[in-house]
Amino acid sequence: MSRTNISIYHLIKYVFALLFAIIISIPVIFKLLGIDYSISDINENRHLADLPKYKETSLKDLPRVWDRYLNDRISLRQVFMPAYIWLWEKTLKSPVSEYVTGKNGELFMNHAAPVVSASLGLLPWNNQQKAELRVSTAGKFALFYSKGIEYYIVLIPDKTTLYPDLLPWYTDLIPHEGWYQTQFSQISKANVPFIALKEYFEKNSDKTRFYDKIFDNCHWNGNALNIAYQIISSKIFKNHPDLTPVTMPEYYELYNQEPDFFPYGRDHTQFIKLNNSNNFTCTEDFPNELKTSEFNKLCTNNSIANGSMWFFSDSYFGGTHGSEAITPFVHNYHTYWHRHYNIDLSKNSYTLFIDQSIKFNKPDVVIESFVERMRGIVISYQDELIRTLGDYWLKTDGIILDQQISKDAFTLDQIEISNSEKSITIKTLGNDSKILFKDIFVADDLGRIYMAVMIKSDINAVAQLFYAAPHENFSESKSITKMIKKGENLFHFNLMVKPHEKIKLRFDPSNQPGTFIIQEIPELKDLREKIKENGI
Repeated sequence: MSRTNISIYHLIKYVFALLFAIIISIPVIFKLLGIDYSISDINENRHLADLPKYKETSLKDLPRVWDRYLNDRISLRQVFMPAYIWLWEKTLKSPVSEYVTGKNGELFMNHAAPVVSASLGLLPWNNQQKAELRVSTAGKFALFYSKGIEYYIVLIPDKTTLYPDLLPWYTDLIPHEGWYQTQFSQISKANVPFIALKEYFEKNSDKTRFYDKIFDNCHWNGNALNIAYQIISSKIFKNHPDLTPVTMPEYYELYNQEPDFFPYGRDHTQFIKLNNSNNFTCTEDFPNELKTSEFNKLCTNNSIANGSMWFFSDSYFGGTHGSEAITPFVHNYHTYWHRHYNIDLSKNSYTLFIDQSIKFNKPDVVIESFVERMRGIVISYQDELIRTLGDYWLKTDGIILDQQISKDAFTLDQIEISNSEKSITIKTLGNDSKILFKDIFVADDLGRIYMAVMIKSDINAVAQLFYAAPHENFSESKSITKMIKKGENLFHFNLMVKPHEKIKLRFDPSNQPGTFIIQEIPELKDLREKIKENGI
């Protein structure tokens, strides 16, 4: 090797060594320059890689798994990540992927939730998603209504919906409306008490900022919380003149803050603070099976003699701009229970969770709120009782098979049937017993038809619902099966066909001989009586 090549080789080594020393010195350099590099402002919104598990990882995958782990757990990562963002955002004027930068440096979230993508119409809803929101909303309302409990749902618009003119210039070329209008339409069709906040914000959005320019632009600010409290208060207390409306400064107040959102800069915003906090005490000391994913604050106000409110929310009411999972409504009720709407349904159904919660603390009113970017509070759609109550409230075309159905509504094949005041006894005589319904059913605008039945059985078996066009024969390809277990079984058969399509139904209650008791669904009975009592 020539002397020149050796010199270049050593020069390269020195350059890389110098670069390494500079990188390692970044924390000290930032500290001396007064630059904040705290990782708490970065929020990667993902779980960093865990230490690889040898027994659960194949030899072939080990290099890839270790590579991911080392990338996520490299020493001083909490320093390098903010420094990397600061370098590209501030020095090189090139945005990274955490936020979308709109006009005049306005930031929009698009990493933890696809807010901008949704606003541009890139993620439209299908009919199943629309049905989940509409039916679950109606079902929850019907459940609480049957128990004499008021229920309100609150819809919060995204920043992109409230301030579309601040999106990047290229969005002006694309017609868009986001998810808000779809959600508004589906909740409106659920025919439940509904508080849509967009119209109230729009009246003052040109004068008052309801979302920060850069700081915590994923959430609304104190100004928005103030308006939301006032609107919810006016809706709920309209029929309750004995309750004092939520007002400032008696119950809460706004105050200005100028937080630094590294590396994007400093912002001016409004926070909220509850007053008269000596009037109430809060605890998280209640049964674990009643706790949700976050918040879980049960507050008691001894200055109020009675009344109870449940407030289910996400971080918009639960953890931003000073909200801390307590709203000013804590001053209106003896007990105030704030919980996240994410409920662990791995062990219990939604309705069982609600029933257990009511036994612990029955509310007079329930508030559920969600922001547009979260699609909707649809976890309860998994619950077959919620879907049954929702479809009954919505008057979806279909069948509820219980003692109220007329014998003239169906024909029987290999089945003997007897009625009593509270149930129907079905005796299947073979392996292919059938109940053929005479009516032709018409799907709703989303293509939905349903059948609901509660079956008490002494054996394990299989129930099957067939559907077909009026001129077609029934086939296995157009059927839904449910496993019957010993004991009580509540089934909701959810059919998705073409909107307004006409179909016929056939129900095979068992794939083997046996005796089955068809019972009236207790919660449905309560709902029917409540509707009749109120003349609806």
